[in-house]
Amino acid sequence: MNKSQLKTPYFMINESKLIENLEKAKHLKEISGVKLVLALKCFSTWGVFDIIKPYLDGSTSSGPFEVKLGHETFGGETHAYSVGYTEDDVREVADICDKMIFNSQSQLAAYRHIVEGKASLGLDLTQA
Repeated sequence: MNKSQLKTPYFMINESKLIENLEKAKHLKEISGVKLVLALKCFSTWGVFDIIKPYLDGSTSSGPFEVKLGHETFGGETHAYSVGYTEDDVREVADICDKMIFNSQSQLAAYRHIVEGKASLGLDLTQA
C-alpha cells in the first residue's frame, strides 16, 4: 500500500529515525546517569512501544487512563502527574504508579495520605 491509498488521519513513523533518536537518548542516559520516561501525553503511539521500551525507564502520565496505559502497556517505572487530580483519580492509580507528582501544595496536603507507602511523592515547583 502506498501513502496515497492510506485513509487519513494516520501517523507515519520512520522507524530508523526513531531508533537513531533513541540511541541519542541512551547515550545521554549513560553519560548523565538520569532516568528517561516517555511522556504519554505527547507520544502515546502504542504501536512502537516495543521499540522504545529498551531505551527508556518507563512512562509519565497526565491522568488515570494514561497511568493505566503506561503501567499495563509500556512497563518500567510509572510516573503519575496531573494538574487536576480528584481524590478518586488518586485512589485509582496509587497502587500502580511508582511516583506521583502533585501540581500544588494543596493537592499534596489533601492526597498524600492516599499515596504514602505506595509510591514516592513529588511536587511540581513550577506550579507550587
